This record gives sequence, structure tokens and C-alpha cells, in this order.
Amino acid sequence: MKQYNLEEAAQFLGLKPTSLVVYVNSGRIPADRKSKDDYSFKKNVLKAYLKDHRMGRDTENRKITQEQRARNFDRIHGKGSYQKLLELFEEPCKSYREIADKFGVTGESVRQLHDRIFPEKTGKGRERRHTRAVSSHRQKLFSNEMFKPFYRIARTYFSPDSIEPIQRNDPPSFRTHAVKLNGKKVLLRKATRHAVLDTSRGKAYGIKPPVEESDFIFYLSDNSAFWFIPRTALKTRYITLIDSEASRYHGFRNNFGVLLNPRD
Repeated sequence: MKQYNLEEAAQFLGLKPTSLVVYVNSGRIPADRKSKDDYSFKKNVLKAYLKDHRMGRDTENRKITQEQRARNFDRIHGKGSYQKLLELFEEPCKSYREIADKFGVTGESVRQLHDRIFPEKTGKGRERRHTRAVSSHRQKLFSNEMFKPFYRIARTYFSPDSIEPIQRNDPPSFRTHAVKLNGKKVLLRKATRHAVLDTSRGKAYGIKPPVEESDFIFYLSDNSAFWFIPRTALKTRYITLIDSEASRYHGFRNNFGVLLNPRD
């Protein structure tokens, strides 16, 4: 009779070795214990366990119903576990590995189970990984030191649908210093503080018109004030901006009027 060690038996059952040890210690799966971390499993015992508990088809490839699969899963992982599994499958940003970790099984067994429950979605692993990657990149985008304050400020003027992150293709990610706002391309930049150039009228900031084409530039100062300036209103050289009412750019300070109320 063929014997399996711990690693082989875990792979055969689609479990993690640590989970299999728990099952052995609880008496759910018989095994011969040779030492503290060394177990021996009989093939017929493993096959019998699969026949009674496998979440999909048994060893004779007999189809089982959704209700039977749910009962089997709940018997192994606890009441309500199958419903939780279905909820996790509905979250495309959750990887098979993350789901597997919650139940102490392998990622491959979760993939196979997903394909049995949702045969129409078989082979959609790449699509799921792409969705998860996009979700991850969006989380990084909204924590970015430039994009985060811009989004917080812009949301007081615009709906979420009006703020459209710009996606890169290689590698897949989002630009942190450029965005579409009401369909217009906006570059996000910081206004550089120059205290030595301060005047009695106000603080001095340096702004440099970017080379990249755009419709507007959003400049953020050190005290969260901002200027939203049309690209055509900026000169092509470095500009020292004095934060005062006398500045030619004062009309662009702390408002999006040039986009919300454009002049004909």
C-alpha cells in the first residue's frame, strides 16, 4: 500500500501541511506518526477522505450538487464558510492565494473549486489578476503625496466621475502627476517655496511650466493653497509667483473657475 509523507498528502488533498496536521491531531484524518513532525498517510485513507469531503467531484468523478458541496465545505471549515467563500469569489481584487489562506488550503485547490462552482468563468484567472492589479494600483494612487491632496480638493468642486486617473500600460499603473478633469488633461505639480524672495506683499513660490502638453496645471503650495492655471496663461520660463492679490495669477488661486466657468 502506497504511503504518503506530510507534504505529499497535503498536496494530494489540496490542503496546507499545517492544516493537515490540525486535521490529524483532531482525529479527522488518520495517520501514523513517526516523530514530532513526521507523519505517514495511507493512500486508501486519503482517497476515502476525498470521497467524503472533496468540494467538487469525488474520486470517481461523480458530480455533486451545489447543496452537497456547501454541506461538505461547511463540515470541513465551519458553518457559514461556504457562503463566505462565495462572497470572497465576488471580490475580483481577492487572489486565490488570499482566499486559500483564510481556509487553510492551497491556492490551486481554490482555483479548481472556483471553476467547479462557476464553470462559465473558467480560465478567467488572468482577468481576475488584472482586476486585482488595477485595484492595487488605485490604492497606491490615492495615497500618493501629490494625487491625494489634489483629489481631496477637487472633490469639493467635482463629482467622482469627473476625475479620471490616467492609466499606464507598461507596466500597468496610474500616473500620479497627471489626471483628466472634466475631460481636460491636468498636470499636478508642487509650487516650490522660496522664502528668501518673500516680499511685504506675500510669500514667494517658484512655478515652472511643464514641457508636457496639457490643458491646465494644478500647483500645490506648502500650506495647501493651490493655483489652477491654464497652460496658455503660463510663460515658457521659470516664474516667481508672489502670493498676493496683486499677482497676475491671483485669479487662479484656490478655485477651478477657469474650468467650471470658462470664458467664450
